[in-house]
Amino acid sequence: MATGMDTAIERGPGLRCLHAVSVRRVAMAAIASLGGSIAYGGSWVVEPQVAVSTDYSSNMALATSSPLSGWTTDVAPGLRVNGAGARLKGFLDYKRDYLTYSANSGWNRQANQLSSFGNLEVVEKWFYVDASANIFQRNLFVFGPTSTNQLYAGAALGETKTYQVAPYIRGRLSSVAEYLVRADSIESKSNDPALVPTRVNQLVGSLKSLATSGIIGWFTDFGETRVRNDVLGTRGDDRVRGGLIVSLGARAHLSLSEGRETTDFASAEKVTASTPGVGFDWSPTQHTKIAALGERRFFGNGHNLVFMHTTPMTAWKYSDIKDFTVLPLALAGFNPGSIYELMSNLLEASIADPLERSRAVRARLDELAASAPVAGGGGLQTSRFYIDRVQEASAALLGKRNTVTLVFSQRTDQLPAFAPPAVDNFSQYDSDIRQRNATLTWLHYLTPRTTTNIAVIRTVTDGLNTGAARSKQSIAAGTVTVRVTQKTSAAIGVRETRGDNTLMGSFHEHALLGSLVQRF
Repeated sequence: MATGMDTAIERGPGLRCLHAVSVRRVAMAAIASLGGSIAYGGSWVVEPQVAVSTDYSSNMALATSSPLSGWTTDVAPGLRVNGAGARLKGFLDYKRDYLTYSANSGWNRQANQLSSFGNLEVVEKWFYVDASANIFQRNLFVFGPTSTNQLYAGAALGETKTYQVAPYIRGRLSSVAEYLVRADSIESKSNDPALVPTRVNQLVGSLKSLATSGIIGWFTDFGETRVRNDVLGTRGDDRVRGGLIVSLGARAHLSLSEGRETTDFASAEKVTASTPGVGFDWSPTQHTKIAALGERRFFGNGHNLVFMHTTPMTAWKYSDIKDFTVLPLALAGFNPGSIYELMSNLLEASIADPLERSRAVRARLDELAASAPVAGGGGLQTSRFYIDRVQEASAALLGKRNTVTLVFSQRTDQLPAFAPPAVDNFSQYDSDIRQRNATLTWLHYLTPRTTTNIAVIRTVTDGLNTGAARSKQSIAAGTVTVRVTQKTSAAIGVRETRGDNTLMGSFHEHALLGSLVQRF
């Protein structure tokens, strides 16, 4: 089981490096190589598709006054690649939306969505390269209408692109210890003028004793991070840490650490402070896992807590993470989400092959998302550092005829006391913003080819510092989907949206939905 300490080591801070290489070119080349590697063996699946969606809305722009009704059409070709070969494994999901609005052609737009990750084993069991590229449609205004469906003409969205490439080595020093050295180069860009291009370079390394019959192990690690953009300038964070791991039995461990951190992330000048920490992990059974890590950092106390439990038909997860971050670090990598992880755990016993299990999970998630797909890349649009705390409780029930998911999340983003001036959600609304979200989906198989899907989403956003800004929005949607052929499905449905905003006023919308998806 990976402990919170392992996560901190692998994702820890790093050094300016790889400047001579374009992150975008390398990341996209690695992702593109997924398709080219199909001919070299392994288990790969390539799934092109075209989706055509239309709806008739009573308030196409979610306006608070003088709403316009009309038809919205979205033609979205896409491609999904998923697989694993002898040396290469990866996933790519890309879609391009062509949106047209009958009431106002000036709203017409195009949008890209991409989630991808690749891992190449360059030297067997020693040298690897990770690469990822993500494109998110993110809400520009945190107190504006929440975009859970791009068909809303009133959704103020910005396209944010994040690229990452990370070569690393890992291995063992005889039978004594294992080591990891990893360099990450991450770049983030957006068509939002308020979000300037940002580059993050990291170098992390760790040395940890191998698990043995002894009751005490040890570890040491370091991390160096450099962040650069036109708002922050160039800022750095350097850490070194060491500690002991105490076995509390075969399934439980306690870690104690001490370290030093030098940083100017949250101050005008560099400051140095100690970073004591304590960690704990416990797996009482193969179905239950608990991991926790807490550290004193320059911004206060940071922590990472994860609890997971599965039964034959249900999976449960709770996580609570607090850290100091900048947008590229929050968006980089590949995060399929809690529901994906829960469903994958539920199907592990019945579908042993990871690729087949991934396909089964994504097929079910596609059905769940039919009535209310959620835009990716949560959080605020800002080029500055911020304190980010994300709490999430999720559950999934996977039956023969029913799939139910429930997610409660709360994200609190806070601007530190020292921050350079910038135009962003913090400066526009509040320096301490909390977003709460509850999502319930229920998928029911009426027949082997026909499903009903009900989704209810409730979002509340508050400015905690001044209390002057608040936004509430509720969405209820229902669809009926018919699988016409093995690769063709059609759906019809209804949606109701209500919102109340202290800055903009109230809005209300009814919509009729229709879609056709053709896979190849």
